[in-house]
Amino acid sequence: MMSSSRNKLIALVAIALAWCAFQPRIVSVQTSGVGNDGFTRVLWRGTDGSVSLYKLDANLNFVAEKAFEPHPGWKPLAITAADNNNTYILWANTDGRASLWKVDGHLNWISAHEFGPFAGFTAQSLSRGGATGFRLPGGTPLEECPSRRWMPL
Repeated sequence: MMSSSRNKLIALVAIALAWCAFQPRIVSVQTSGVGNDGFTRVLWRGTDGSVSLYKLDANLNFVAEKAFEPHPGWKPLAITAADNNNTYILWANTDGRASLWKVDGHLNWISAHEFGPFAGFTAQSLSRGGATGFRLPGGTPLEECPSRRWMPL
């Protein structure tokens, strides 16, 4: 069953990438993997800078979607689903800042935290933090970091 779902997800991403290859504009898609709730989140970046989150069931059927307006200067880089079923989206700004959005299990925006800029560093990726959530270097949970000053991602 898991292999079948994975194969369907790979096929979905392959189709999206093939479709993008034949389009004259830039569109991208990324998946977060499967959350503890059994749903997959897919991030679509539109040609106008907007983003759309899709929620897919275990059979990769469409369940829900939430669209977010473009944010000038910002580009989504990565997405992941945490054990608490929140989705986190990493953004990069043209000025070197990074932003981490928290979205709930129903795809509603909860909060965002900005980091940087840090000379000589850029945001690159995001990973699932496991049962303890996201942690800063040294082990401090992100939610407990009072200054929100963080080492580069």
